Amino acid sequence: MPSETLRYKPWWAALGAGSVLAIVYLSLTPNPLPGHDLGGANINHVFAYGWTALWLVQLREKRGVGIAIPLGLCALGVVLEYAQALTGYRHFSYADMASNAAGVALGVIAGQPLRGRLLPALERLVRRPT
Repeated sequence: MPSETLRYKPWWAALGAGSVLAIVYLSLTPNPLPGHDLGGANINHVFAYGWTALWLVQLREKRGVGIAIPLGLCALGVVLEYAQALTGYRHFSYADMASNAAGVALGVIAGQPLRGRLLPALERLVRRPT
């Protein structure tokens, strides 16, 4: 459990929701950002899902990794790939699903040591008198 009460937690949650909405939009838009592959992994997917997982883990107050965030984000990635197949202008890709899952895993792993520290530190920066 975080040692400090988060004054701006609704804003932090909105940023997490905004990240999820950005993933949905960028996955379904007819004009996506150009992809950047590195060894078969789409870096855009790894980064987007990694950032979102890292951020959402910060909002989790219970100890441990929890399964809902990583499973939910991986499920989102699968659903969006199938939705892309239905658009007629985007393509279905198992490789993108793997890149999404890799990003989720990296985000959860990177986010764990920051839990209880990152958001309180950001709040101290926001509250700091000028």
